[in-house]
Amino acid sequence: MGIFSKIFGADNSSTSTPDGSWLSGERDGAWTEVGRMGRTQSIELNEDSCFLHNIGTMFILRSFRPDTKGMIYMGCVAYEDDIDVIHILVDRVERPNGTASQRDIWTIEKGIVESTVSNVEEIINMATNLANFNGYTSPPHYALIMIRKFIEMNEARKKNR
Repeated sequence: MGIFSKIFGADNSSTSTPDGSWLSGERDGAWTEVGRMGRTQSIELNEDSCFLHNIGTMFILRSFRPDTKGMIYMGCVAYEDDIDVIHILVDRVERPNGTASQRDIWTIEKGIVESTVSNVEEIINMATNLANFNGYTSPPHYALIMIRKFIEMNEARKKNR
Protein backbone atom coordinates (compact mmCIF):
# COMPACT_ATOMS: atom_id res chain seq x y z
CA MET A 1 0.00 0.00 0.00
CA GLY A 2 1.45 3.41 -1.01
CA ILE A 3 1.94 6.37 1.27
CA PHE A 4 -1.15 8.19 -0.05
CA SER A 5 -3.28 5.09 0.43
CA LYS A 6 -2.09 4.90 4.02
CA ILE A 7 -2.85 8.57 4.61
CA PHE A 8 -6.12 8.81 2.71
CA GLY A 9 -7.43 5.24 2.74
CA ALA A 10 -7.69 2.57 0.07
CA ASP A 11 -10.05 4.32 -2.30
CA ASN A 12 -10.38 7.90 -3.55
CA SER A 13 -13.82 8.64 -2.11
CA SER A 14 -14.41 11.37 0.43
CA THR A 15 -15.29 8.73 3.02
CA SER A 16 -11.85 7.08 2.86
CA THR A 17 -10.19 9.36 5.46
CA PRO A 18 -10.67 7.93 8.94
CA ASP A 19 -12.44 10.27 11.32
CA GLY A 20 -9.97 12.49 13.15
CA SER A 21 -6.91 11.36 11.18
CA TRP A 22 -6.35 14.92 9.98
CA LEU A 23 -5.59 15.90 13.62
CA SER A 24 -2.82 13.33 14.10
CA GLY A 25 0.18 15.10 15.61
CA GLU A 26 -1.58 18.47 15.93
CA ARG A 27 -3.26 18.21 19.35
CA ASP A 28 0.06 18.60 21.17
CA GLY A 29 1.22 21.68 19.24
CA ALA A 30 1.89 25.16 20.61
CA TRP A 31 -1.54 26.71 21.21
CA THR A 32 -2.07 30.46 21.67
CA GLU A 33 -5.32 32.19 22.55
CA VAL A 34 -6.25 34.47 19.64
CA GLY A 35 -9.87 35.43 20.27
CA ARG A 36 -13.22 34.73 21.88
CA MET A 37 -16.60 33.54 20.75
CA GLY A 38 -19.02 35.25 23.03
CA ARG A 39 -17.70 36.16 26.46
CA THR A 40 -16.47 32.81 27.71
CA GLN A 41 -15.43 30.58 24.80
CA SER A 42 -11.79 31.22 23.91
CA ILE A 43 -10.32 30.33 20.51
CA GLU A 44 -6.75 29.09 20.24
CA LEU A 45 -4.45 28.83 17.23
CA ASN A 46 -1.98 26.00 16.76
CA GLU A 47 1.12 28.01 15.84
CA ASP A 48 2.90 25.00 14.37
CA SER A 49 0.01 24.23 12.00
CA CYS A 50 0.18 27.49 10.02
CA PHE A 51 1.01 26.73 6.39
CA LEU A 52 0.91 28.74 3.16
CA HIS A 53 -0.64 27.02 0.15
CA ASN A 54 -1.87 28.36 -3.17
CA ILE A 55 -5.47 28.11 -1.91
CA GLY A 56 -4.61 30.30 1.10
CA THR A 57 -3.24 30.18 4.62
CA MET A 58 -4.11 26.90 6.34
CA PHE A 59 -4.22 26.49 10.11
CA ILE A 60 -5.95 24.73 12.99
CA LEU A 61 -8.07 26.44 15.63
CA ARG A 62 -9.61 24.93 18.73
CA SER A 63 -12.15 26.07 21.24
CA PHE A 64 -13.12 24.66 24.61
CA ARG A 65 -16.87 24.12 25.00
CA PRO A 66 -17.80 24.99 28.59
CA ASP A 67 -21.24 23.38 28.27
CA THR A 68 -19.89 19.90 27.46
CA LYS A 69 -16.30 20.35 28.66
CA GLY A 70 -15.29 19.12 25.22
CA MET A 71 -13.05 20.57 22.55
CA ILE A 72 -13.89 21.72 19.01
CA TYR A 73 -11.01 21.43 16.53
CA MET A 74 -11.34 23.33 13.25
CA GLY A 75 -9.21 22.85 10.15
CA CYS A 76 -9.27 26.30 8.56
CA VAL A 77 -8.21 28.18 5.45
CA ALA A 78 -8.07 31.91 4.85
CA TYR A 79 -8.20 32.76 1.16
CA GLU A 80 -5.88 35.58 0.08
CA ASP A 81 -8.68 37.69 -1.36
CA ASP A 82 -11.10 37.16 1.56
CA ILE A 83 -9.82 38.47 4.89
CA ASP A 84 -13.27 38.81 6.46
CA VAL A 85 -13.93 35.07 6.88
CA ILE A 86 -12.05 32.12 8.33
CA HIS A 87 -13.34 29.20 6.28
CA ILE A 88 -13.71 25.96 8.23
CA LEU A 89 -13.10 22.97 5.96
CA VAL A 90 -13.45 20.46 8.76
CA ASP A 91 -14.47 20.46 12.37
CA ARG A 92 -14.31 17.81 15.02
CA VAL A 93 -15.98 17.84 18.44
CA GLU A 94 -14.27 15.72 21.08
CA ARG A 95 -15.35 14.77 24.58
CA PRO A 96 -12.94 15.34 27.49
CA ASN A 97 -11.66 11.75 27.08
CA GLY A 98 -10.67 12.46 23.45
CA THR A 99 -13.41 10.45 21.74
CA ALA A 100 -15.49 12.12 19.06
CA SER A 101 -19.00 13.17 19.99
CA GLN A 102 -19.92 13.19 16.27
CA ARG A 103 -18.32 12.40 12.93
CA ASP A 104 -15.97 14.99 11.45
CA ILE A 105 -17.89 17.52 9.37
CA TRP A 106 -16.28 18.38 6.00
CA THR A 107 -17.71 21.38 4.15
CA ILE A 108 -16.82 24.45 2.15
CA GLU A 109 -19.90 26.29 3.35
CA LYS A 110 -18.92 27.08 6.95
CA GLY A 111 -16.93 29.96 8.37
CA ILE A 112 -16.13 32.27 11.25
CA VAL A 113 -17.06 35.91 10.64
CA GLU A 114 -16.67 39.18 12.57
CA SER A 115 -20.13 38.83 14.14
CA THR A 116 -18.99 35.57 15.77
CA VAL A 117 -15.40 36.51 16.61
CA SER A 118 -14.51 40.21 16.62
CA ASN A 119 -10.90 39.92 15.45
CA VAL A 120 -11.09 37.62 12.40
CA GLU A 121 -8.68 39.75 10.37
CA GLU A 122 -6.12 39.72 13.21
CA ILE A 123 -6.34 35.93 13.48
CA ILE A 124 -5.81 35.57 9.72
CA ASN A 125 -2.83 37.97 9.81
CA MET A 126 -1.29 36.09 12.74
CA ALA A 127 -1.75 32.72 11.00
CA THR A 128 -0.26 34.08 7.77
CA ASN A 129 2.73 35.58 9.61
CA LEU A 130 3.31 32.29 11.46
CA ALA A 131 3.01 30.38 8.17
CA ASN A 132 5.72 32.60 6.69
CA PHE A 133 7.84 32.05 9.80
CA ASN A 134 7.29 28.26 9.75
CA GLY A 135 8.34 28.18 6.10
CA TYR A 136 7.24 24.60 5.45
CA THR A 137 8.36 23.38 2.02
CA SER A 138 5.90 20.49 2.07
CA PRO A 139 2.44 20.47 3.66
CA PRO A 140 1.95 19.17 7.20
CA HIS A 141 -0.11 15.97 7.48
CA TYR A 142 -3.41 17.74 8.24
CA ALA A 143 -2.90 20.11 5.28
CA LEU A 144 -2.41 17.22 2.84
CA ILE A 145 -5.73 15.77 3.90
CA MET A 146 -7.49 19.16 3.84
CA ILE A 147 -6.14 19.97 0.36
CA ARG A 148 -7.36 16.65 -0.98
CA LYS A 149 -10.79 17.10 0.61
CA PHE A 150 -10.98 20.69 -0.66
CA ILE A 151 -10.36 19.48 -4.22
CA GLU A 152 -12.98 16.71 -3.82
CA MET A 153 -15.57 19.12 -2.41
CA ASN A 154 -14.94 21.66 -5.20
CA GLU A 155 -15.24 18.98 -7.89
CA ALA A 156 -18.50 17.71 -6.36
CA ARG A 157 -19.81 21.27 -6.17
CA LYS A 158 -19.03 21.86 -9.86
CA LYS A 159 -20.83 18.63 -10.85
CA ASN A 160 -23.93 19.67 -8.89
CA ARG A 161 -24.24 23.05 -10.63
